[in-house]
Amino acid sequence: MAKLLGLKAAQGLTEVLAGTMPVEDAMQRVLPSTAVAHADALGPPAGVATAVESGSKGSLFVLTGGGPAVNPPALLANGAITDLLRSLADDFDYVLIDAPSPMEVSDAMSLLNVVDGIVIVARLGHTREVSARRLTQLLAHTSSAPVLGLVANCVSRAEAQRYGFSSPRGRAGRGWLASR
Repeated sequence: MAKLLGLKAAQGLTEVLAGTMPVEDAMQRVLPSTAVAHADALGPPAGVATAVESGSKGSLFVLTGGGPAVNPPALLANGAITDLLRSLADDFDYVLIDAPSPMEVSDAMSLLNVVDGIVIVARLGHTREVSARRLTQLLAHTSSAPVLGLVANCVSRAEAQRYGFSSPRGRAGRGWLASR
């Protein structure tokens, strides 16, 4: 995420949860960009393939993962993550957590009870249907936040238009997220 947004990844969440850095020092503001690189619809993504168009201006801050953690599950389970998320929710309109699937890494399981909702992100042509179904079953039987929806990444422009996720000009409509 840090590389994609042009941020420093050396210090972040790991240091905040370990208590070696205050969150205010670890947060990085993402500066607005005037150009968005587009993926080739016939090949693999080439750079940023997502664009968000909004009529309002705001700020985006990111807390990167930081350095390697010796024991990630213990770091996430010690209660500091709950306090951190509450603090961030007081200061920001929205707090989004980018976490791996609980099917791949158990670290994400401890986060399920401290979020208000879950958005599943699947990469077209990469995520297996059986894995997606198993994840849906797991989340349905977990006393966690509800699944709010699904984002399909690496969708070609033609496929997005076929399902109505693009305007006639080929750009995202106001408030829409377009992935190609």
